[in-house]
Amino acid sequence: MTRLVAGLGTLVCMLVSCSAALAVDYPKKTFDATYEVTGQSGNSTMRMSSDGKGKMRIENITPAAKVVTISDYPNLDAITILEAQKMAMRSKLTAASYQGSETEDMKKRGAKDLGSKDVAGHPCHGWEYTTPAAKSSTQTWIGNDIGWMVQSSSQFPTGKSVVTLKSFSNKAPDAALFNMTPPAGYKVTGP
Repeated sequence: MTRLVAGLGTLVCMLVSCSAALAVDYPKKTFDATYEVTGQSGNSTMRMSSDGKGKMRIENITPAAKVVTISDYPNLDAITILEAQKMAMRSKLTAASYQGSETEDMKKRGAKDLGSKDVAGHPCHGWEYTTPAAKSSTQTWIGNDIGWMVQSSSQFPTGKSVVTLKSFSNKAPDAALFNMTPPAGYKVTGP
């Protein structure tokens, strides 16, 4: 269980807070995407949603746990909810917190251009970059048709993780998904 939570934490860090982009660089479009995640810790489902106004939700669901992180980039706030532990961890984001999955973000981080190919039924453009803090190398394929990540494959010292898009909607997600109030009865830590 500890390894699973640590693995989810690494994935959330990789997707939310390991970039040198500015906090104002958040998705300006609404979307709701569901992914299949395969890795050393097993398979899971990830849902990423954006309200287009600076709030993002990343929900990781495994057979053993559900972890939800909601980030409010304009206010530099985040909350991570661990359902199994009935715990909510508040944290402050920094100006370097947002790591996007758009073409402009890849260019900003100096990613190597991999060209074009179809991935999971989407015409995509690929990028490759390294994340020294996580000691990882990542290839990300961004859908030309949706403007967001279709597939990402990361190689870590401990193994490989692949995230593949299963469904995508540019319809605005329900605003209740971005509620940063901890559920009743949860232990709250952080600022």
